[in-house]
Amino acid sequence: MQNDYWIYDWAKFRQSEVVSVPKEYKIHSDFTLHADESEIRDAFTQINSLYSIIYGQIADTPEEFGMPMREKEKFRWFSKEWNESGKSPYNPFILLYQLFTCGNIDGNSVVVPINKYKDIIISYPDNSSLLHLWKMLADKAYNVGRFDDFLYCSFRLLQDDMRTADYGDMEDMADKVHAEPEKAFVYKMDETLMSLGLFRKLYGGYEGPGLAYYRSEKIMEAKGPYSFRMISRSSDMRCGFNRRNLPAEHRTALRGNHRVIYGQVNPNPFCRGIE
Repeated sequence: MQNDYWIYDWAKFRQSEVVSVPKEYKIHSDFTLHADESEIRDAFTQINSLYSIIYGQIADTPEEFGMPMREKEKFRWFSKEWNESGKSPYNPFILLYQLFTCGNIDGNSVVVPINKYKDIIISYPDNSSLLHLWKMLADKAYNVGRFDDFLYCSFRLLQDDMRTADYGDMEDMADKVHAEPEKAFVYKMDETLMSLGLFRKLYGGYEGPGLAYYRSEKIMEAKGPYSFRMISRSSDMRCGFNRRNLPAEHRTALRGNHRVIYGQVNPNPFCRGIE
């Protein structure tokens, strides 16, 4: 069975990381130079759906995509093989990213020069607007250093010009949860924690997007223990805090349970090392 292998879990997780397309979102005029806004919205929705479909297909038929077949019974959590399985579902999109950013638009195709005599030609005759937009998303991600946004197909790549990304850690976290109450919780919890004088930085990576909060900037920069962490895994928003690292005046407000998921006790802690 496919779920006997780590690649199944990871591909399903990558599928859940694809950023949902909201009903309303901004599209910068840079993206509407060659197509009107309605065409861009339709094309982006199709691209976003393709991400979910491809990650799902990787989970269902990983062998066809050349994925590593690492058995769960043989390889433990955090092993080299577990890590490899976690990164592998990105491979098709990493390849696309490299081809798009190295290629050029030529009519209804993207042409990637290989040498003096051969080229790689990517075409999508049914919808050239989709292909052009996909390349623009790769170029934008490259320009602003937001490679992960390409892997997650984030609509936020569209909201600013081709060399600007006016968003950051908070959006990275909130966009990965799909339920509106959880999105609202992320922003409200961040507001509350920052009001306590804590310092925040992105803390997650390929295991799942997250935010960590620290008592001081010095502790944060030294990669010391965080006081509180929010993380999104499989589109569930989870929270945990290290009570003993909080300032004394704040511990009484948080005494009791020290492992929580969205305000509930977590019998199976999502993160090792939380005390």
